[in-house]
Amino acid sequence: MDSDEYAIDENKRKRNMKNESGIFSKSKEIQRSSAKSQQKQDDELDKLLEIIKNLTEEVQEIKNEPKEYIEEIKELKEENERMKKENVNAKKEIAELKNKLKSVNYIVERFKQEKKRNNVVISGITLNTTIPNE
Repeated sequence: MDSDEYAIDENKRKRNMKNESGIFSKSKEIQRSSAKSQQKQDDELDKLLEIIKNLTEEVQEIKNEPKEYIEEIKELKEENERMKKENVNAKKEIAELKNKLKSVNYIVERFKQEKKRNNVVISGITLNTTIPNE
């Protein structure tokens, strides 16, 4: 007879060590804690809580930073729009000044041409440019 068997009959259930080890593997093993280990765990928990608190504060700071950047971006966009409007106005003014300059240059050229037309040059006649003394 085998020591792992419950009964002699082979039709009945047999008990072996493999089945026994499987039963206990499903349960959790609980350790007994002494006062020192409990104090040590409490200290570790306090440290972890402090770390979590610090991390929470840092996360809040990080969440608040984009709000500041959003305001700054908004101000920059407004300034950009204002500068675009000023740029458009400046371009219009430059175009107007160019047109005025063209018209002034045209008028000046016409006056030069008129002046040349009024200057009639007669050739063949000598002019006495000296004034006779009386």
